[in-house]
Amino acid sequence: MNVSVDRHAAAAFKEKGVADTQGAYTLFGQLFRSINGVDPRKLRNGKQPLSVEFRGEFGDDVGGLFRETFTEISKEIESPLLPLFVLSPNGRNDVGKNRDVFVPNPMGMTPICIDMFECLGKLMGISIRSQTPLVLNLADLFWKKLVGVELTAEDVAKITDIAMTETGYPASGIKIMASN
Repeated sequence: MNVSVDRHAAAAFKEKGVADTQGAYTLFGQLFRSINGVDPRKLRNGKQPLSVEFRGEFGDDVGGLFRETFTEISKEIESPLLPLFVLSPNGRNDVGKNRDVFVPNPMGMTPICIDMFECLGKLMGISIRSQTPLVLNLADLFWKKLVGVELTAEDVAKITDIAMTETGYPASGIKIMASN
């Protein structure tokens, strides 16, 4: 599948210092708009399912433009440019361990954000099949939830530096709800 992205437009948008809440202006947003409605089966080419063109730039994609795009969207995903992830509470408060991991943004539950998360899932699949890294430093609890492993109070404590009580619940009174 051929996709065309405009790195200059993405860079100009980045300069504005606002989030791409519509998934349209960043490189991730441009990819999102290109592949959002595509049947996932069409993206299951083991080698390189996307042939990337940088609009207004020279270059044939024999892998380099594709890899460069994945490198850049990895940075966008873990930045305020997209409404999908935020730095862990420990990172935001500069305490405890896991200060450098990201967690899903609780404000990222709009229909467009849900679609962007689905697109991220497609890109993760492409990354795995094409052996092209999508470098994301996400909290363990994200990966556990993604693969259907039940979360524990300890998983939350790892990113929130909350003291645990003898009952196993965080001292703050937060209760971890079992997933269905």
